[in-house]
Amino acid sequence: MFPKLIEDLSANNKLELDTLLGCGLPWLKLDYAVPEFDESVFTSAVSQSTDWRTQWGFNDKYKGDDNDSQVKEWNGQLLFGPHNWDEWIKIYTDKSGSDEDEMCKRYRQDIEFSWRLQKNHPIRQFVESIFPNPADINIVNFYTLPPGGYLFPHIDPSIGNKALNKIYIPLLWEHGNEFGFYQWGNIPINQGDVYLINNYKYAHWVCNRSNSYRVVLDIGANLYSIKEKIIKSFLCSR
Repeated sequence: MFPKLIEDLSANNKLELDTLLGCGLPWLKLDYAVPEFDESVFTSAVSQSTDWRTQWGFNDKYKGDDNDSQVKEWNGQLLFGPHNWDEWIKIYTDKSGSDEDEMCKRYRQDIEFSWRLQKNHPIRQFVESIFPNPADINIVNFYTLPPGGYLFPHIDPSIGNKALNKIYIPLLWEHGNEFGFYQWGNIPINQGDVYLINNYKYAHWVCNRSNSYRVVLDIGANLYSIKEKIIKSFLCSR
């Protein structure tokens, strides 16, 4: 028989999601199976992805002191997000201090959000298989990068928690692609795996040294809705 303090701690001690998300990990591989998507999904992602910085209204954000661009052909396509774009851009540009993911999370219940994909689209069906409650989804994007494309080291702005927060899924990821976290090394990414990343705490960058396009699915969502999956993934990774 042990002292009551030890017995109580032993009986009630458990890993809390907030502790895990805020522990300082730059990434965590999640135990999800990603289906194989038809090539047309990737062709559409590449052809429809646009200059992401223009869409969000900050063309000059990635300019260096020598006026050289700190981003080359890193483009994106919004798949789920604010429904009324004119309304959203006004909110977004009037409230500085956080990136689009944090802002969508902050205003998720205040304005209408919607899909830009049909109900039968395989990407939408996949995201909804993870988050069946639409209210748990804040923002979904494709991000594309051609051979030779890159994005300089940066820390995404947020006045929220600097914790694991974004679901990052490399759908097309040939050998030669890189996602680096400064002083943490490169994420050992495999195509079709699912990662939870911390882009608010650590400097990170991407580049594509392969011979084909890179396509990533990026999801901002209510992580408490998949709490058990995140905790299980962490416990099984040790």
